[in-house]
Amino acid sequence: MTQPEQPHTILLVHCHYRLPGGEDAVFAAECAMLQAHGHRVITYERNNDAGGLAQKLLLPLRAIYSTKTVREVRALIRKEQVDLVHVHNTLLTISPSVFQACFKEHVPAVQTLHNFRIFCPNGILMRDGHVCEECPQHGLGCAVRHSCYRGSCAQSLVCAGIYAFHRLLGTYRKVNLITLTEFDRSKLLEFNRKASRPVFTPERLYCKPNGVAAPNHSPLPWAQRKNQIVFAGRLEELKGLRTAIEAGLTACTLPPAMPPRWRMPCASCKTWAKPLI
Repeated sequence: MTQPEQPHTILLVHCHYRLPGGEDAVFAAECAMLQAHGHRVITYERNNDAGGLAQKLLLPLRAIYSTKTVREVRALIRKEQVDLVHVHNTLLTISPSVFQACFKEHVPAVQTLHNFRIFCPNGILMRDGHVCEECPQHGLGCAVRHSCYRGSCAQSLVCAGIYAFHRLLGTYRKVNLITLTEFDRSKLLEFNRKASRPVFTPERLYCKPNGVAAPNHSPLPWAQRKNQIVFAGRLEELKGLRTAIEAGLTACTLPPAMPPRWRMPCASCKTWAKPLI
């Protein structure tokens, strides 16, 4: 593998969810990829285990602004001579205050946006099984009114408060942001244009899909592949499984003269999928 002319020291920041998910996998894969290309990678990681009663009581405030995060990340940047900070998830225990550490140390910061949370506290632009864009259009208070985050009004208030506070600080206007698809990028630009005050700087918004490790063998030729579609993901409607199933069923009913005819094996999720179709 070709090594970079000038390796960099990169600080990767991520707050792990209680249940491992795609963001955790992307964080680990990106760390391995950067190291494989000769860069020096430092990680700053937390999880959302709040600990004892005192810690739980302070969590809402620390989720908005964590002096611990600022102090520790500043010290890490200075100690390791970090060239770039790449942030993934900051919710809850790291908080967007991690960017203040970058600003104070004059180190460029970038964040991969794995969801729409800077405009929508529950992150998915869905409510009660339907697309919802109330928060981008009418303000973050809509999430509190509908208890969008984990079905809790109190937790929704904290989540909305995080992003409202950092909008006031102008935090995201000084951060380079990455979306995973052009669709995500177009929606965020649309929401940003409609906001009373820009949440981020449009010129700092980029699109970079998640990377995957290349297989050690050559891909199987198309002629040798089965006409099957495999869905890999959590069995939740927000992951698009309903759309995948409907597309698979439509493809299965195409006339034989209209190749290719795709078959979608759903044996592992028949019980869950039945009410969807």
